Amino acid sequence: MKKILLLCFVSLILISCATNKENKESKDVKFGSNTPLSVQYNYIFDIYNSYGGSAAMGISGPYLKKNDAISAATKECLQYLSFRNGLAMQMDASTIVNTAEDELSFDSFIFGGTSDRIYEETAEQMEIKEVVWCDGNVGSLVIASIPGMEKLNWKGDWTKKTPEIEGWNVAVGCSFATYTNMLKAIEASTFRAAQELLSIDARALMVDNTIVGTKTDEYKNDSFSINGIRFEGFTVLAYAYNEKDGKVYAMVASKKK
Repeated sequence: MKKILLLCFVSLILISCATNKENKESKDVKFGSNTPLSVQYNYIFDIYNSYGGSAAMGISGPYLKKNDAISAATKECLQYLSFRNGLAMQMDASTIVNTAEDELSFDSFIFGGTSDRIYEETAEQMEIKEVVWCDGNVGSLVIASIPGMEKLNWKGDWTKKTPEIEGWNVAVGCSFATYTNMLKAIEASTFRAAQELLSIDARALMVDNTIVGTKTDEYKNDSFSINGIRFEGFTVLAYAYNEKDGKVYAMVASKKK
C-alpha cells in the first residue's frame, strides 16, 4: 500500500511540474532522425553544464507525445536529485584462492540506490528550472534543483584532467561502451563516475573480513565484503560527449567533511 501511495504522490508531482512549466518552455528545437548524436548531446550538455552542479538533468528519450516525454524526463531528473539528497552505495568484493592450481580470482559488485522516503521528500522540494522539447533521440529535457545545491567553478578540460575544487571530492567517469540510447549512455557515465567517487570518498565504508571455508592445504576459499552507506550523495557537475570514441563523460562531486 505504501508503494502505491508513493507512486500516486510522485505521479501528481510530475504531472504538476510538467503542466506548470509547459507555458514557460524556451530554446525548443526539433531534432530529426538524421540529426547527428553529437549535435544532440552537445546541445543538451551546453544547457546543463551552464548550471555548474546547481541542478540535475533528465531526458525522456524518444516519445511521440510531448507531455508524456516531459513527465518521463521529470521523473528521471527526480531520480538524480534523490541521489543528491541521499545515496546508499554498497560494494561487495570476494577473492578465491586455489593453491593447487596456483590461481587467484577476484570479483566485485557495486550497487547504488536511494529510499522511498528520500524520493518523496525530494519530489516535494524540487523546483523545475527549464523544460526543453528536442524530439529526436533526446525527447524532452528537464532541469530541476533542490534547496542547497550550489554552482561550482573549475578550470581546464575536465575530460583530460580531473580538476581540484576546494571543499569537494571530484571524479570523472565515462560510459565505457558506446550506446545508441542516449538515456543509457548518460546513466552509465554517471554511475561509473559515482563508482570512482566512492573509491575516493571512502570515509563511510565498513569493512568486514571473513574466512568462509578452508579445505586442506591444497584449496582455500577466502571471501571478504566491503559495505558502505553514504548519506551525502553526489552532484553531477558536467557532461561531455566525445564524438571520436562515441562515449559520454560525466564529472561528479561530493562535499568533503
